[in-house]
Amino acid sequence: MEQYIVQETLASRSLAASQKGISLACVGKLLAPLLLNVPGLMAVHLYPHLTNTATVFPKLVSDVLPPAIAGFIAAIVFGGALSTFNAGLNSLGTLFVVNLYQPWLEHRHKPFHEKKVVKAGRLFQLLVIIWAVCFSPFIMYFSGGFYNYLQKASSFFSVPVFTIMAVGFVTKRTPPIAAKAGLLFFVVSYVLTQFVFTTSLHYLHVLAILFVITVAGMLLIGRLYPMPRPFQLQTTTTINVQPWKNRYWYFGALLIAMILMFVLFSPLGLAA
Repeated sequence: MEQYIVQETLASRSLAASQKGISLACVGKLLAPLLLNVPGLMAVHLYPHLTNTATVFPKLVSDVLPPAIAGFIAAIVFGGALSTFNAGLNSLGTLFVVNLYQPWLEHRHKPFHEKKVVKAGRLFQLLVIIWAVCFSPFIMYFSGGFYNYLQKASSFFSVPVFTIMAVGFVTKRTPPIAAKAGLLFFVVSYVLTQFVFTTSLHYLHVLAILFVITVAGMLLIGRLYPMPRPFQLQTTTTINVQPWKNRYWYFGALLIAMILMFVLFSPLGLAA
């Protein structure tokens, strides 16, 4: 999800518009726990003997809403699933073409044109669809439910990429090899802790520990082998790069709202 949010943001007509768009996306992300967690908390009290957590939302909808509204909700969920799947598929195709296929062709000194690149991207998307169809039935055997699986699976890539971005924001002399080493270490370590070794830690705690270790390792590499020149962002004059005037107020409000959301679902709030 974060990938195609970033893609839409980078396609903005100006820097201020992109900052406003990402702020609006953050508001939507803050509303997600209310849509996902609150029905679960209600189901704990309404259906104490329910074993399959995947049936919580459909059961709530069928028991609470009239049939006409229940059908409307089903159509919304189906449409949201299709739009999310299509957006994610387009993002995967873009990542494959831009970061893997085109650099591979350039490295091999092979000629390529737009039609060839688009065809390769669509073929990759088709392979992803086939893999998803074959793999999806096995999700029902994943302990913790579909949402827990989704969070664990997305953490393989989203948290390592966020770690690299965080280091890139605070330092300008860390070399590219630090990002590559940090990404490789984070992904391999996370796979080992989740599938090879048995740990008593929650996967979110594992992610937090790996985040600190990876950041420290990247900063150490940057200290030992710094770039000869600090990184300078190359800007173009085709778009307006004037930042949003009120960005700090809105970003601060979003951070406060995120903290309050954690408090709401903590033992100090609804979990008390």
